[in-house]
Amino acid sequence: MVISKEHQDLKKLRTILASRLQATRDLRDAASVCRALVSSDLEGAGVFLLFALYFESLAARRESGPVDADKYEALVSGLLPLIEDCLTALENFDLINLVAAFDSFARTAVRLQFL
Repeated sequence: MVISKEHQDLKKLRTILASRLQATRDLRDAASVCRALVSSDLEGAGVFLLFALYFESLAARRESGPVDADKYEALVSGLLPLIEDCLTALENFDLINLVAAFDSFARTAVRLQFL
């Protein structure tokens, strides 16, 4: 069975997310995979550009100075399940749930922002 590049990238992204984005390198790697997925043939792949920009923003913030560890953990704990929901919706070709999941992600990201 041949696995497409998109599915390999989705699997890689899930693996990175499983690390709970503890290291700045994890954020950069997640952003890189998301940028690769933007140009894929997946329906709704444009959401990956927004994830890439978000991960890059978090990495830049972490690199610029001290970050409150508790606030960062709360952010990650709140957002990772929503990102997973987006990935599941994409994998299931469920654009309605993708829109709902991404809306939840965006609203939660604003509410939990630690920047």
